[in-house]
Formats: sequence, structure tokens, C-alpha cells
Amino acid sequence: MQNQIERITDNVPQACERLGISRTLIYKEINAGRLKAVKAGRRTIITREAQDAWLGSLTGEQSQ
Repeated sequence: MQNQIERITDNVPQACERLGISRTLIYKEINAGRLKAVKAGRRTIITREAQDAWLGSLTGEQSQ
């Protein structure tokens, strides 16, 4: 039996897919400081928590 590990971070293409937005919009939101991301070497990593908080800010909800 194989255990499924729940992902807590996404790279930019994965975050685009999860949020249903374009790569351009992801980087626009990161550069504006509305979506928090970190660099891991050359990769840009966005936590699921940061994605949920960003999405909640669009609808006026508070993330938990």
C-alpha cells in the first residue's frame, strides 16, 4: 500500500493550475506583494496557505 503525501507547497505552474489563473497573473500578484512566495534556488515556491490566503482576500474571507 502506498501512502499519499499531501503537498504543502506548489511551484508556479502547479499554483496556476490549482488557482485557475495565468502565470502572468501569479507573478503580477507576487510582485505586488499580494501573494507571498519564496525562492528555493531558482524555483519560486508558493505555499498552499499563501494561495488560500490570497484567494480569501479576493472574496473578503479570512483564511484559517
